[in-house]
Amino acid sequence: MIVSKSIANHENIFLLTIILILGLFPAVTTAENTGIGLRASAFLSLGTAAESITELQRLLASNPDNVDIKFRLARAYNISREFDKSIPLFEELLRADTENADYFLGIGQAYLWSDRPSAAVIYLEKAASLDPDYEDVHRTLALAYTNNGQQKEAEKVYASSISRFNNPAWATSGKRALESSKMSPDLRFVIDNRYEDLNYNPDDWRDTRIMLITDLADRKNISFFYINSDRFGETDHTYGAMGYFPLTDKTTLHAELAYSHTHEVLPEYTAYLQLGQAFYEGWGLLGGIRMRDYTEDTVYTGDITLEKYISDFRAAYTAYISDSDAGTAWSHRIQFGYFFSAENNIQIAFSTGTEVEKTLNANTILETDFNDISLWGEYWLTQTLGLKYGAGFTDLDLPNQRDGNRKSIYIGIEQHF
Repeated sequence: MIVSKSIANHENIFLLTIILILGLFPAVTTAENTGIGLRASAFLSLGTAAESITELQRLLASNPDNVDIKFRLARAYNISREFDKSIPLFEELLRADTENADYFLGIGQAYLWSDRPSAAVIYLEKAASLDPDYEDVHRTLALAYTNNGQQKEAEKVYASSISRFNNPAWATSGKRALESSKMSPDLRFVIDNRYEDLNYNPDDWRDTRIMLITDLADRKNISFFYINSDRFGETDHTYGAMGYFPLTDKTTLHAELAYSHTHEVLPEYTAYLQLGQAFYEGWGLLGGIRMRDYTEDTVYTGDITLEKYISDFRAAYTAYISDSDAGTAWSHRIQFGYFFSAENNIQIAFSTGTEVEKTLNANTILETDFNDISLWGEYWLTQTLGLKYGAGFTDLDLPNQRDGNRKSIYIGIEQHF
């Protein structure tokens, strides 16, 4: 939200000022290291982070096992906003010492300042558990909660910090800003279109979707959508709603329900439930089940996903199993994603297996072997206007030893209010 980003910017300036006032670098032991350390500290206090980093890099080259120098260099990278360098250094430090609150704070700040609050929360919660009286940890954790949409958790940190740290200004102002931000929810409007060219059928597939999304407190959101679909010369109208609901700090529920009164090709009813669980160091596990009720048959599909976030990247593997009158079918998907920021990203996925769909005509559900590659992403043109895009190619083994394929393109816009 705009309020959250404004708070984060002021807090970042405040944190940087405090770091510079208190002095980023403690004394070093040897005479040579003391001189280089003092020069690095002096450069940084004058606002020349690049010179400070150069001095620390020289120092580290002659003392490669010195964790104190690595820590100073990682923090200097943070201040110069070179997060692609600070995060690996903090990760290296954490592999050697998993009980150091400063290391968890440093990597949490790196993720927060690079617009990745969900990753920041994981490390900052650990820092707070290691040192409950570390004020900078609580201040940064409150910001991470706020920017991650976890308003209730942020309020708890602000409230406890007011009593724990004798009513600090950052806690009282943060609490007031959160209270004012709850006056009205954020709204998002999405319209997109998908076109699929079938080389085995003269009637191509088209889907136009209109969606209204309401972002509520504590990372919750509810969406309402309408989809107009053309398949095999028939037109279907589908109406639905979906929601994302955090059950705990690390457990989430995704639910979806849709209805088509025409259901010429698509299901009359669709329902989906998925539970997600986040673990330490970016690991996550998700499992769901989808029901599609067609006129001819009902198809149930279960899925389980193992995911891993590494810095700006996400890797995931998903297994699907479908059951219907046509039989039982398995498929697999590997996905890779790169996140330029909290909003901008690009994803690629490779899938193989057997799909259970109305592949050839409007009346028959088939099991069809397939291989697929898909690319999609989001890019925000302004703070309130985003572009969605995608493309894909699906190779199919059709009945009677025929080969078929589908080529798809997807484009859409999203507007924030």
